[in-house]
Amino acid sequence: MKWFKPVYIVFIFVTIIFLTFLVNSLKVFLIIYNFEDLATTFWILTYKSVFTSFCIALFPMFAVFFKHKISWFTILLYFYFLAAFLFYILAYYLTLNSSLNIEDSLIIIGAFSIPMISIYILNRADTFLKVYAIKREKLSLYNLIAFILGCGISVIVYIMHNRGYYDIF
Repeated sequence: MKWFKPVYIVFIFVTIIFLTFLVNSLKVFLIIYNFEDLATTFWILTYKSVFTSFCIALFPMFAVFFKHKISWFTILLYFYFLAAFLFYILAYYLTLNSSLNIEDSLIIIGAFSIPMISIYILNRADTFLKVYAIKREKLSLYNLIAFILGCGISVIVYIMHNRGYYDIF
């Protein structure tokens, strides 16, 4: 199995997440699309930010096809973004519900495990040294920058998705 590299697991995760966001965005678009009134449809698409998740998932999908430092950084940033966004969703869910049942707990553990496994694989020596040719000395700096940007972007997206609540004030 010399042809199989652990980074291929990350590529599979990125592809599955990308396809999930694509199908979900198209489904929501077809539900709200009004064939008679294009102006209202455009307003709903921009205000409700239907394709935001799809556009964010598009960047790591392009990065899968290249073996450069920026590709590694983009994929890592995306998984930090995903982990932080899942944390914000979990915090919001726990403020509404005081308890979790076993099904919700398993879904949360499964959802958190995908970004964490991917971050671990991307930070393994055989991935960042051999696949992306990143020096070990720069690894911590790149991880810190990706973490800060990923968390920042997830806060912005979280606010965009919930801006209807903030428009009241």
